[in-house]
Amino acid sequence: MSLGRDRRLAAGLAIGVSLLTLVPFFVASRTTPPGWVFSGFMLNPYDGFSYLAKMRQGLEGNWQFVLPYTAQPGSPSFLFVYYLGLGHLARLGNLPLGKTFHAARVLGGTVMYLSIYGFLEHLALTRAARWSAFALVLGVSGFGWIGVSLGLAASDLLIPESIPWLSTLVNPHFPLAVAGLTLGFLAALSRGAVWRAGGLAAMAGLLLGMVQPFVLATLWCVLGTWAVVEQVLQW
Repeated sequence: MSLGRDRRLAAGLAIGVSLLTLVPFFVASRTTPPGWVFSGFMLNPYDGFSYLAKMRQGLEGNWQFVLPYTAQPGSPSFLFVYYLGLGHLARLGNLPLGKTFHAARVLGGTVMYLSIYGFLEHLALTRAARWSAFALVLGVSGFGWIGVSLGLAASDLLIPESIPWLSTLVNPHFPLAVAGLTLGFLAALSRGAVWRAGGLAAMAGLLLGMVQPFVLATLWCVLGTWAVVEQVLQW
């Protein structure tokens, strides 16, 4: 199979798996008992409602965030730009916030999976190894489910950021943060292609700056350590 066909297949799988994350929400909304209302969140609803609160401020036309759940909200700040932006998109498209949130989740998951596949293409892997790695990224969430019947909760069930599928299931910005990290590493691997590396690095920085700025420190630390090790090996 050619590289182009592999990429088209990877894109199809990225979109398909991201769309599959809608299934649990659809089932939950259809099976909600009478007298109850499905919140629209499967995991961590407390943070979920805070995302909707940020989006609502964007829906109201604001580009500065104010704490909505305090007696004294304080001064507006240029924070949580991504969710404010989603709120503006909902206003322009006359869309409900919940549907906008879940559409952004699917889009974020797709971008994450595509960036991971692009990263795998730059590694010294055989085609079989690359597809095996991508399959693990698409469909594996750890072995925490084994302990559920025993009353044990493993980290892969409690820390959604650690598993691509759960990241997409929880919110839009977790998968975009993973994509930003991946693009940062892709930029480091793009040796000899200055403009490509610069473009990827700019995209990574912009993406992480909007959705999860503190993750930039992780990227800098890892790439900085990598650069030091390579320099030492060259000596």
